[in-house]
Amino acid sequence: MAINTPYRSVGQRRLYTVLRWILYLILLCLAYVLQCTGIGLHPLYVIPVAVCIVMSEGVLPSALVGALCGLMIDLSCGKLFCSNAIVMTCVCVGTALLFMHLLRHNIINAVVVTFLCALIQGGLDYLFCYGMWGYENVSVVFTGYILPCMLVTALSCIPIYWIFRKIKAKLLPTAGMLYSVLPK
Repeated sequence: MAINTPYRSVGQRRLYTVLRWILYLILLCLAYVLQCTGIGLHPLYVIPVAVCIVMSEGVLPSALVGALCGLMIDLSCGKLFCSNAIVMTCVCVGTALLFMHLLRHNIINAVVVTFLCALIQGGLDYLFCYGMWGYENVSVVFTGYILPCMLVTALSCIPIYWIFRKIKAKLLPTAGMLYSVLPK
């Protein structure tokens, strides 16, 4: 067992997992409500919430979170149902794999990955809704609305990251706890 690691029974770990996911869903719903309200620029607050969730979860929960966030984006933006769900599922699984095998868990990586996720989502949205139809001056839509929305989405990851860091510090098991229950 790791030094200074509190032992949690199986029941406590299950309770903490349920509490953690309830808090994740509450914050996801709050981000969706904030995303749907306001006038003018509507940043996609569910993207930084999704990135912060999938940073420390496995591939399957990341796919489910990505699908849910994509559906929320579809509903809030009035897009074709499930179009963003497919994109966000792929993006969240890729993000989970990046944080599992390549990236460290810090705020700079979270902001950069959030910006890249927003860039993929916004770029595909621009391409399929505006770019491929050959309208005049469609670059104004990208530079005047989609790009600022991506930047505000990425910057909104900063306070969201700190909220999730506190949740994970209290409710996520540490690596020592995972190995302490294995038979010797």
